[in-house]
Amino acid sequence: MKPTTIRYAAMLLGFAVLVELVFYRKSTDALLVGLPYLMAANLACLVCVGLVSRWQMGIRKENVLEPPPTVLQIRTCAFLLVACQLAVVGTLNISTVVSQGSPSDLLLDYAAMVFFFFASYRVVSVTDDARQTGGYIPFNFIGRPRSRRFLFALFAGYCAICPLSIMSLEVSIIRGEWYPEVLRAPQACLLMAALMATMSWGLLSHRYGAASTERHKHYRVFAGGAALFILCTGAIQRMLSLGSYVYILSVIAIAGCTAVLYYLWFVEGPARSNNEMRTASTAVRT
Repeated sequence: MKPTTIRYAAMLLGFAVLVELVFYRKSTDALLVGLPYLMAANLACLVCVGLVSRWQMGIRKENVLEPPPTVLQIRTCAFLLVACQLAVVGTLNISTVVSQGSPSDLLLDYAAMVFFFFASYRVVSVTDDARQTGGYIPFNFIGRPRSRRFLFALFAGYCAICPLSIMSLEVSIIRGEWYPEVLRAPQACLLMAALMATMSWGLLSHRYGAASTERHKHYRVFAGGAALFILCTGAIQRMLSLGSYVYILSVIAIAGCTAVLYYLWFVEGPARSNNEMRTASTAVRT
């Protein structure tokens, strides 16, 4: 993705988060339960915009048109994708409070879940990029090399999302009869988001598990930030006397998002060759 595209996407997501906060301003419980996740998503968007500015300054200094994947580019995309995931978790938390099971509520819940799927799929696709340091390293599945994108689409999409969506939609059709809470649309979508976040975490851990010394030094920063955020959201859940099931799913999703950001923060792109630099500089001058 180009820097301008990432910047506009981050700004659009941040604006959508603010609109959602204004829309639910009259529902105090819904606003409080989703506020930490939405504000964290907005903060990630601001960091993403800042990283884009640094990235563009680097492009101007190198005097090139199309730079290869760099550490800064991967970090910028990571913040944008994690912001998308956080916004979805916040939206689904709000939906667990305000949802009435209407068709519009169902559409919003499943649209948010699909959005989370594509963000997670894009996260996993970074592991299959052959241009990064170390190249393409396939996942050995049943004795054959497979891409992690294929495994994520198979298990998250076919084995988890499809059956849960079918059961949840059946529950929405037989409203008025008893059904387990897990099959309500907001809870079911949040469960699918937690499964996708956990799967992304596992796939990235398998690819980048051989941690460097630098990664170990920063582990406490990411873990401490996630723990503090989880404690704050837990305090809000306790204050509002809401059920623990939604909170546990949200904690799993947040832990997965933090782990994704942690691993992608240390992914390195390849160094650009001198021939590529001269070719790009010549193209700019001409």
